[in-house]
Amino acid sequence: IAAAPFKLLSNLVGSEADLSHVTFEANSSQLNADAIERLNAIAKALKARPQISLSLTPTLSNEDDTKLAQAALRTKLLADSKNTDDEAYQKHVAKAYKAKQKANDVKPESETAKPDFAQMEISLLADTEVPAAAREQLAQARATAVETYLTTTSEIEDTRLTSLTFDPENQSASVQFELK
Repeated sequence: IAAAPFKLLSNLVGSEADLSHVTFEANSSQLNADAIERLNAIAKALKARPQISLSLTPTLSNEDDTKLAQAALRTKLLADSKNTDDEAYQKHVAKAYKAKQKANDVKPESETAKPDFAQMEISLLADTEVPAAAREQLAQARATAVETYLTTTSEIEDTRLTSLTFDPENQSASVQFELK
């Protein structure tokens, strides 16, 4: 994405922010204060230049994938459990870890070398596939959050915004913009 056009937009509205994207917290589609500030600047620029349209490309980070894998693992391990709190999850992680070690013919650790919860979870996450639908759903929710904010709050015509499919190659928790 060319940075120069967004630098011009930033200058047009007196903003120092990089208006080529907005970022999100991991595994979230909620707009944070920085994203809202950038979207307000983008809306101001779009209103000043009605001939400009914007393409939105949602992306996910490695941290998003980790959070989505944790959710998938939690769902898998607690599927048949009546208790779904953190304590139950930790017990199920320990049980699944021991089963994995046994299946891989790994000798049990001594009490002093016993892995902690985080190490066991990381080991199980390595074998946990993130469903493509979950990745696409998060990416689309981010694009929708941006589009909704711009059309509803900032009153930008929806015909000036185009949501593109999510870009799995770009490793940032964001929605990237391109001027049209």
